[in-house]
Parts: sequence; C-alpha cells; structure tokens
Amino acid sequence: MINCPNPECQTANPEGSQTCRSCQTCLPHRYLWVAGSGKRELLDGERYSWKHERIVLDTQPGQLPPESPDPVPPSVVPYLALAPHSLHVPQPYALSQDRRGNSVLLLDKAPLGARSGQTQPQLLPSLREAWKAAPPLRQLNWLWQVAELWPYFLAQRVATNLLPGPQLRVDGSTVRLLELSLDAQAPSLKDLATAWQSLLPESHASIRPFLEDLCHRLLQAEISTPALLGACLNQAIADAAQGYRSRHELAVVTHQGPSRKRNEDACYPASGTSQTQSLDPTKTGKGKQRPLLLLVCDGIGGHEGGDVASRLAIATIQQQLAPLLDTLTNQPVHNPATVTAAIKQAIAAANDQISQHNDQGLRQARNRMGTTLVMALVVGVHAYIAHVGDSRAYYISVDSCQQITFDDDVAAREVRLGYG
Repeated sequence: MINCPNPECQTANPEGSQTCRSCQTCLPHRYLWVAGSGKRELLDGERYSWKHERIVLDTQPGQLPPESPDPVPPSVVPYLALAPHSLHVPQPYALSQDRRGNSVLLLDKAPLGARSGQTQPQLLPSLREAWKAAPPLRQLNWLWQVAELWPYFLAQRVATNLLPGPQLRVDGSTVRLLELSLDAQAPSLKDLATAWQSLLPESHASIRPFLEDLCHRLLQAEISTPALLGACLNQAIADAAQGYRSRHELAVVTHQGPSRKRNEDACYPASGTSQTQSLDPTKTGKGKQRPLLLLVCDGIGGHEGGDVASRLAIATIQQQLAPLLDTLTNQPVHNPATVTAAIKQAIAAANDQISQHNDQGLRQARNRMGTTLVMALVVGVHAYIAHVGDSRAYYISVDSCQQITFDDDVAAREVRLGYG
C-alpha cells in the first residue's frame, strides 16, 4: 500500500495505483536503493516496503525523510558534491543510524526501471552487460561521459566507480552510477585504459581499431588529461556520426498559470508550435536542415518587468546564435568547445541587455527585472543544454525521468557544498 501525499487525505492505496482513489492526487512511487550492506532492522518497517534485496518503496511519500545525522558522514559527502551531475549520480534520500553507529543509506534516482508489463523495478543493466549489443555511436558516447565525469569523481575520491563494473550502469544512452564507494587508491588514466581494454573484444568492429589505439596512447601517457581524452572521443563520435540520420519532434507551450493576470514567460519557437524534423547530413542545398534551437524563459519582475526580460533574452540569444547556426547548417562537423563558448557568450549578452534595460529605467533592488533560462541546441547527434536559474531540463527515457540541470538557488548551493 502507498499513502496519499495529500496531508488532508492520507488514504492508503494499492501500490499499483497512479492516483489516490479518494482525492485523485497523483501518487509518487519513490523506489530507493539501499546502499552498502544496509540492514532491514535499521529501517522504519511501517514506512519502507522491501521489494528486492536492495530496493525499497517509500509508502509514505508525503512525509519528510527521517532526519539525517549532523555533521554529514564523510561517505555521504561525495553524493552531495556531485549533485550537479545528478543525471549520473544518485542522491541521498535518508540516512538512518542506530546507537551503535550502524547505518543504512537510502538513495534516490538510482538506476532502476520497470519495463512494460513489469510491476516491480529492476536494476538497469551494467555498461559491461549492455556493451556488446550497443551500436558504435553509443559505445563511444558512454566512454565520453566517463571521461567527462572523471575529474569530478577523482576530486571526490570515488573515480574507481567509473571503471566497468557493477556500479557503472546504463540507461539507454546515459551512464548512471548505482552507488559510490570511496577509492582505496586513486586510479589513474592508465587504470582506466586497462579497464577499457577488457571491452575491446566485444566493441563494434568499426570503432575497435580506434579504441585499441586510444587505450595504447593512454597507457603510454600520450593522452595525459581527461580533457584530451574527451577531445579524442568527441572527434571519434563526429567521425562515427557521418551520414547519421535522426528524427526530432518538438512541441512548445507556455501558460500563465491559474493566478497570474499575464504570462511573463517567453519561448522559441512560439508557444503552440508543433513540428517534426528529419535531419539528413547527406542533403545539400535547400535540403539542408538548420540545427534545432529551443528556448524557454520564465520572467521575473511583475508588470512591465518579467515579460520584457524574458522576451529580451529570447531575442538576444537568437540574434547572437544566428551566425553560428548558419555555419553549422553548412558545416555540420563542428568543434563542441566552439559551440559551448558561443552559447555562453550569447547568454552573457542577454544578461547585459537586461541589465542595461534596468539601468536605463532606473530600476533598483527588487524592482529590477530578470529571467530564468533553459535552452537546447540540437546539432546532428549532439544536444547542448544550458540554463540559468531554476528553470529545468529533463531527460525522459523508457525506464525513467531524470533532471539534467541543477537549480541555481541557495538550497542547491548548500547541497553542492556538502552542507545538507
């Protein structure tokens, strides 16, 4: 059974229900992973229902999680420090301890999923289990994600978890960690290369020579930094994507909500747009397709404030990125670092425009207008995501829904710094 989260209801519902049978409130099914060797007797038996040897369901999702110890134990700090990478890293949900110091850590956003027809969540496959059946572009992308995460994990002394093993899982195209254990000894890029060599026999034939050479260069220290490793993998991805066809469906809508008198949001394309676009890099001339740009801005500042700021941000970013989009239309093979820099520059220009508008209107303190931003730029097989503030982007797959961006607010900053 799962209790309704509505504090005025609290009706017990069958676990398979999606909404409360009494008040129709949506029932969140929060399945949690029990990290380490947590013992059942340390968990609240009335609140958590065991579904698997290491998976539990929070049957009272409307209640706050149990209070965690203060200060936060060292083993939990890496999860908090890596919170900006929550697409890949599970997050602490509750930590229960007894008087003897025994503890059990429950993790949210662990790599769990339920396929069609299943009623209970299961572990998603490990990278090693999924490797053989994966196409070459996906194999390269998985390794690129590991290279991108490597310096952050190394700083938190948990990089060993990125080596192919039971902790490294995959959710479609995304690499996800089951849990984090502290490194007994900091691994090196040579250790990573040795681990990757074990994947070579089942690597796709079209990329096996590249991966063999990549591992050799890592072992010889010719590639000595994660940045160089990422650049090599990026180039391999670009080469593998030559002639790759893709199909994108987009729909855009904003709404002022039930209480606002005006809509302070702005978006691009215009609200109500719905279209499908097939990208074929082999097309030339008029058949070429421009990269897809999507923007959503949530204005702040009330009447003649938020709506002005959000529209100004949209217009400025469009204008700033227009030359880049023209270039990418004619030259689809691109340098990701160049695109990333251009996006940052466009956002900075939008910020300057809004600030200048505030100065011209002599706006001070809370009277100054502003806006959040979330954007996506799709260039072939690459999708660039940027955001400012607490507007969010999510990655939705067959198995899960994961937040990609990390809110810019005080609470998120406290988590990132390992305080709570």
